Amino acid sequence: MKDAVFGSKNADGFEVSVSSLTLGTLYEAILAFSGQDRLEKFWPTVCRNARWIMPFRRMGILMHTKDDACDIVIQFAQGKMVPLSQSQYVPCSDKLGQAILKGNSQWFHQPHTTFSPVTDDFLQWLFADQPEQLFVLPIRVKTQNIGTILLAMGTIAQKDQTMVTSLGTVYALHVGMTYTLICTMEERRKQDEQLKETQQQLIESEKMAALGQLIAGIAHEINTPLGVIRASIGNIADSLQETLTQLPEVFQTLPQENLQTFLQFLEQSCESHPEITAKEERKYRRRLRAQLEEENIEEADSIADTLVDMGINEKIEPFLSLFKLRLPMLLQSAYNLASLQSNSRRISTAVERSSKVVFALKKFAHQDHTGEMTPADVCDGIDTVLTLYQNQLKQGVEVKKHYAQLPPILCYPDELNQVWTNLIHNALQAMEFAGTLTVSVEQQADSIQVCFTDDGPGIPEAIQDKIFNPFFTTKPAGEGSGLGLDICQKIIEKHQGSITFQSQPGRTQFQIQLPLNPTPPQQL
Repeated sequence: MKDAVFGSKNADGFEVSVSSLTLGTLYEAILAFSGQDRLEKFWPTVCRNARWIMPFRRMGILMHTKDDACDIVIQFAQGKMVPLSQSQYVPCSDKLGQAILKGNSQWFHQPHTTFSPVTDDFLQWLFADQPEQLFVLPIRVKTQNIGTILLAMGTIAQKDQTMVTSLGTVYALHVGMTYTLICTMEERRKQDEQLKETQQQLIESEKMAALGQLIAGIAHEINTPLGVIRASIGNIADSLQETLTQLPEVFQTLPQENLQTFLQFLEQSCESHPEITAKEERKYRRRLRAQLEEENIEEADSIADTLVDMGINEKIEPFLSLFKLRLPMLLQSAYNLASLQSNSRRISTAVERSSKVVFALKKFAHQDHTGEMTPADVCDGIDTVLTLYQNQLKQGVEVKKHYAQLPPILCYPDELNQVWTNLIHNALQAMEFAGTLTVSVEQQADSIQVCFTDDGPGIPEAIQDKIFNPFFTTKPAGEGSGLGLDICQKIIEKHQGSITFQSQPGRTQFQIQLPLNPTPPQQL
């Protein structure tokens, strides 16, 4: 292939053709590497395009370090990169070393013999083809010498070396500027990654802090069902033992014509009955006692108490014949069987309640390490957080939920849960854990809107423009980092959404807009 600048077909014995040299050739060569933004692509492009203006056999590039050593960044021969012979080259006191350190453009004739014996692996590789010329080309940025290009070449006439030096100097100048720019860009990328990592650590820190504040309530929410389970198991054991003892005797003493009625009584007593208040219990007892006394049934007061405890509060007419038999074990056996059924339901409810809290805790504490957006149900995430706050909510807060039927959206679910946690926690604190919290989720065109509204005293107007500032907090020392709303804003912006608020005494509302179809980060 004929060289674009020089007339000959190879790097040996050529003569410079001045007429073929154009600024366009140099411009195209520089343009090729100027568009790179990463060093791993930049250096090979620099080497390949150097051939257009400086024919060489082998090319090595050194970047200077602070201790007068040089990092070998690339070795290039026959159109491709060559594995590095070593990582560093330390210039010595000979003319080559001085030229490299001082940043002088210099030509050396037959370097393989000039610097003999050559013991350095890098120079042995550079001189392997016994080049006629070695061109030392400094890489400068302003007045600073930051590196050196070493070019092992064939024969170049003395009169043409000046032209090659001029072309190489311009080329090396742009190499230096582009290299500095890429290093700056890579440093910024590194800082951005560190910033993202720091932000993620702050999010996790706030998340764990919120979880720490919830632990006592969560423990109570789990311990209460466990207490119910323990008590119910004890009741079941007692009732079962007594029932196994009494039932055979009941069936032996019960007249045959009352057997079917007794079985119906057992069936009704084991059915699920709605909870009633103490006032309603007293009313039902009085009514049942009066009805039993009208039928001249002995111990009407005791039977009425037992029936109410069993949940049978009315329509006892079909069973009056049983109560007239004067068989105390009959009613007690039915009561025990009803107790077994009732305690089993309590255990089931307690287990379901505990499981719900544990599941919510697991979802909340989950960490997504993929770093990718995934489809998630926003309402499900809000309910997870509300479940964890259940112990604080039930003490005086009414929660009203208005959820529209919405499809899952592409998001970072763990991070959105942190937003819901912060906004719910702030609302509860503002209301001093007594009032109404309204949560609404609805679709608006191509986005969804999530609103949290509380009826607390509101945010003072004097600080409304500061609440999203990092480290700003109205809480006493040690109770808040002042990063909660700042983190919320960053998370929502990461989702390409927005967060705003409106506040006045008696009503504060935070509004979050999230796109239904956000652009994935890799496509931004």
